[in-house]
Amino acid sequence: MYLITISNYKKRLGFIIGLILFVTNAYSNDNLSSEKIECKNGNGETCFNIARLIERKIKNDKESRNFYEAIKFYKYSCDYGYGEACFNLANKFISGEGVHKNISQAIYLYDKAFKLDYPIAYVELGRMYSNGKVFQKDLRKAKNYYQKACDAGEKHTACVMLDYVDKVKSKKEDYRILEDMKKECTKNSMVGLLVCSTIGSMYKKYDDFENAIKYYKKACKVFSSECIPLGEIYINKKFKNYDENKAISSFMKACNDGKAEGCIKLGDTYKKVKKDIAKSNIYFRKACSLGYVDYCN
Repeated sequence: MYLITISNYKKRLGFIIGLILFVTNAYSNDNLSSEKIECKNGNGETCFNIARLIERKIKNDKESRNFYEAIKFYKYSCDYGYGEACFNLANKFISGEGVHKNISQAIYLYDKAFKLDYPIAYVELGRMYSNGKVFQKDLRKAKNYYQKACDAGEKHTACVMLDYVDKVKSKKEDYRILEDMKKECTKNSMVGLLVCSTIGSMYKKYDDFENAIKYYKKACKVFSSECIPLGEIYINKKFKNYDENKAISSFMKACNDGKAEGCIKLGDTYKKVKKDIAKSNIYFRKACSLGYVDYCN
């Protein structure tokens, strides 16, 4: 998941309108023959739209496992210079969706996306270096990526996070910054709700689970991917209101929305917490069907 910023709003709105028109045309010509010709003639945006459409069909068809076709068109699109396609591919190499995980390939693609005028790629790299979940935590590298993205125009995410990384000294300082971020969260805009998620993660860092849940819940209502960290809190042994059923409900929302990581969390919860191997395998198979090849065995 990445942050959608105001600076990219108009560009993304234009893309969404174009995608709607593209999908309307594609469904009237389901084999996409003319679009595929246009793609192979070097139109990166058309290749990207084909990949997105294939992904939509996969997530609406429980029997389909043809995720590799989507990956192929993302690669075409990236090769033809469409930055968002390189970004999406990078995310897949991080998560393992449709490909085997490959961190070095992901970094290469994030870097390429940034150079193709998609600065959100460096916001994502900055986030991963600052939270230590993918790479070893390195605030110097995080700050470097946030700075470059901020300079490239990502004012409402990179610049805010740059300020945060630059000022991280104590819990007291973090909480002061949180008060500023809450103003954005209360707007209930797309950006605002994603800021809510960032607030949730900051509270979670200090085991302030009640506040973390409050803000993750707001983001989860619109972005099902944000239901995953919400579910993780419910089954955290440190949380005084530990609740396996609420965790399962949160993971289920993400899984049912086509988020394979939610299915994986469901599988892990049924396997390790509920001790129900049969159910865990159901959700691991669903993750496989969504392109997470490491869960196909």
